[in-house]
Amino acid sequence: MTIEAAHKLKLSKIRYVLIGLCSEYAVGRYSKYAGTLRGNFLSIYEVSDQKTSCRKIFEPLSRKAEFKEIAVNTRKGHGFLFKPDKEWVNPIIEWTSCPRTKCD
Repeated sequence: MTIEAAHKLKLSKIRYVLIGLCSEYAVGRYSKYAGTLRGNFLSIYEVSDQKTSCRKIFEPLSRKAEFKEIAVNTRKGHGFLFKPDKEWVNPIIEWTSCPRTKCD
């Protein structure tokens, strides 16, 4: 839903988080938006999960988008999402926190 919302909103200043999203199906489905997405995207995935990098969805990267990706290694597969863990919670907090001077 996050990528669909970003595609429809077309707002460059919004910060989005994708976590444990990119299965082969998701990459195939959302790659059609490559080069057109706007906003700031943080993708987090677990290296032992079947859902991996979202990079292909964002290549080529739109001039009005930012993409950052973090691979965590908790060895819990997709279960890494079942309990908050500082390895992915802290980057989300940092990504979504916006100093007033940079939000205008």
